Amino acid sequence: MKKILILLIALVLVGCQKNQEPLTMMVPSGIPLIAVGSFLTDEQMEITDVNNPSLLVSAMTSQSHDIVIAPLNVGVKVHNSGNEVYQLAGILTFGNSYVVTRKTHSLTKISDLEGQKMLAYGQNSTPDIVLRTALKLNGVTTSVDYQANVNLALPFFLCNTNNPNDETCSEYPYLLAAEPNISMLEVKYDLELNVLDLQEVLKTRIDKIPQAGVFVRLDPSKKTQINRFLDTLTTKTTAMNANPKQYAESIFNNHSFFESLTLPVLEKCIPRSQIKFEKVTAQTQYMLDYYELVMALDPLLLGNKLPKEGFYR
Repeated sequence: MKKILILLIALVLVGCQKNQEPLTMMVPSGIPLIAVGSFLTDEQMEITDVNNPSLLVSAMTSQSHDIVIAPLNVGVKVHNSGNEVYQLAGILTFGNSYVVTRKTHSLTKISDLEGQKMLAYGQNSTPDIVLRTALKLNGVTTSVDYQANVNLALPFFLCNTNNPNDETCSEYPYLLAAEPNISMLEVKYDLELNVLDLQEVLKTRIDKIPQAGVFVRLDPSKKTQINRFLDTLTTKTTAMNANPKQYAESIFNNHSFFESLTLPVLEKCIPRSQIKFEKVTAQTQYMLDYYELVMALDPLLLGNKLPKEGFYR
């Protein structure tokens, strides 16, 4: 009788789970999408990927999704504007900010950029904040121009796809870049690159740089579902880092973006993407260090103040 009762309870729980409305998520394309790639086939998830950061802000202000993955500084600014419906559940990506150049140019330390010309992207985004902080703290003067995003910046660096090593058509020997684009340059175009990890440059100032946060909407009816998702996200990102090849193969057919990268690029980009879900609090040291760096650069990027205790889930 006891076994039958346990079985009935289990069946009821399974039935309730099937009848639950799926969690809705908005995520930026690129590494965050790769990080949640295994959830794209989950019937309990409805995932929308976007290329425009302003759509992430719109999602948070309109409260349209249960989960929004967005740059940390964007989430802080939205929260500080008075929209306190979303809380930060944790950080999903760290320090995916690099400077690259062809092997014909020196790049082993930040001082190699002194007096050079480079192209960056996403002015006032986390990669730009990291770049400007690294240059400022090391007293390096570099001429930096900007494009709106990394995909618009790439053609100025890779200006001749028929001959990728041709530099005569580019005025920018150095490029602020991120994964998966760096792996694409190395694998698809067979470019030999010098790669400078800006997170390593700032290691004495901040242990790791929080980049994309997982923001969850305050909704008591979805609390159990969201907790389950966060636990699964922790497990899956751990498994991803343990075996990037297996993870890449498992998600490759889940989205056209992954297919456009090609499987070798998808596999190669994961280790350098710094994907790892970590829960954080107001006392997490690298969060405090990040806020300090941003406030020193431009307080407006955080809405002129630090987030309140209620910002954290």
